[in-house]
Amino acid sequence: MTTPTINIYPFQGSIVCNDRHLLNGHRSALLWLTGYECYVKCPVNVCEERDPKGLYKMARSGEIRNMTGISAPYKDPLDPNLIIETDCAPLEECAAKIIGFLEDKEIIYINEQKKDILRSRANETLDGR
Repeated sequence: MTTPTINIYPFQGSIVCNDRHLLNGHRSALLWLTGYECYVKCPVNVCEERDPKGLYKMARSGEIRNMTGISAPYKDPLDPNLIIETDCAPLEECAAKIIGFLEDKEIIYINEQKKDILRSRANETLDGR
């Protein structure tokens, strides 16, 4: 079973790759996992433009404290397995890159018909922003 998770690791070194993940910088929390790190890269100003909930605006005004990238530091991952630059490519291309990576690693198999459905849904999501 494959379970994708979304985590924010704001500091380099808070995650150690090569199948050994050190979470939150605590040595006692050393977990042995097999996984891949996908860095979904996007400049803060683009994230702010896309923010449907206004969280960045609230962070800038002080209503939200310790928001990663605004009032709390963030450092890019050192050696991610995959980098998706969402400000440089359309949603469909970003999704296709992730799906292609997962297929290359033989984590998933998606036939062409299902790929067309995924592309269609990605376009609907993009249009609904």
